[in-house]
Amino acid sequence: MIFKNEEKLFPAYLPEFLPGRETEIEKMKMLFQPTIKRNIPINIMINGPSGSGKTTIGKKISQYLERESENLKLVYLNCMDTSTNDMAVMEIMKQLNISFPESGHPFEKKFHSISKYIKEGNIHLLVVLDEADMLIKREKSSNLIYLFTRAKELERGNISSIIISVDDIRPQMEPQTAGMFGNRNMLTLEKYKEKQLTKILKERIKLALLPDAILDESISFIAKLVAEEGSARVALNTLWYAGCYAQERGYKRITPECVRAGMAQVHPTTTETKLKNLDRKQKILLLAICEALSKHDESGVNTGRAAEIYNLLCESYEAESLKRSGVSIWRMAKELEKEAIIITEVKHSAAGTTTLLYLRDAPAKELRNALVKMI
Repeated sequence: MIFKNEEKLFPAYLPEFLPGRETEIEKMKMLFQPTIKRNIPINIMINGPSGSGKTTIGKKISQYLERESENLKLVYLNCMDTSTNDMAVMEIMKQLNISFPESGHPFEKKFHSISKYIKEGNIHLLVVLDEADMLIKREKSSNLIYLFTRAKELERGNISSIIISVDDIRPQMEPQTAGMFGNRNMLTLEKYKEKQLTKILKERIKLALLPDAILDESISFIAKLVAEEGSARVALNTLWYAGCYAQERGYKRITPECVRAGMAQVHPTTTETKLKNLDRKQKILLLAICEALSKHDESGVNTGRAAEIYNLLCESYEAESLKRSGVSIWRMAKELEKEAIIITEVKHSAAGTTTLLYLRDAPAKELRNALVKMI
């Protein structure tokens, strides 16, 4: 068995700790102090690439505000599902248990019922709009967000908002709405770095996997494969698929080969067509990498070892004219990297400099079998 509680790897799980985002969470807590202490509405916009922690931070801050504020009520909307103003308002009413006919009444009347609920109950409403760009795109207007941000001065009650999107959507807003989100009220997230991804993986592994169910090398390998995209979601999905691959085969641990199989499920880029379009020496080099990795189930192989196996394979395929030196192997490896089939990494140590080669998203044994048929 590999998993202790695999649900801890799923997007719906809200972790207690969020490695790599401690500073951002503290900034959000500070920005919302006026809401906690003096009931003043605050409007914040969070943007950043997919998998950078936007939704998780939004939910963590919502939890914090619910704990710290006696009269705060939270509503969370994903605008992929509620992509019109009317749908959004109806969903808010549903979450607040405000009874109202679903059709036959204008938007303004529905919003008025929310305002009445807020004022009569002396409630401070926090609205989290996730994927907010979908709402603006569908409506071609930021009118609903405007009503949230201006609710107090329009005598609609106290409403704070957290607006979440991949990109900065202020240019798509009317000026009077965009003006409510100055730089101080913006939280822009960068993609996660490799070390941060490693920390995230280790935290979730404690919760989701049985003890010793994954090699340290496999953890580092996932972080390395995902580092370019910098997405925690992709890293955790890869870990889950790798765990499934290992568990289905009765393995005791998640190995680098399991990770490659997991990555093939999440982000497959090594296609049969791409392999067929490689020239013969590129296929032989790729086969050499597969031979090295499948023999010892390692995450990567250095160019020196790859060159040795490559030249032996050239002999076995009666292609001695294709033999290459270490430098030429490095150049060929860079060509395979451009095709998004492998990843190269230069490592420096007291012993010197070496280049490691990693398969990006294909199990070495399966890729080896496919290449043998093509060469």
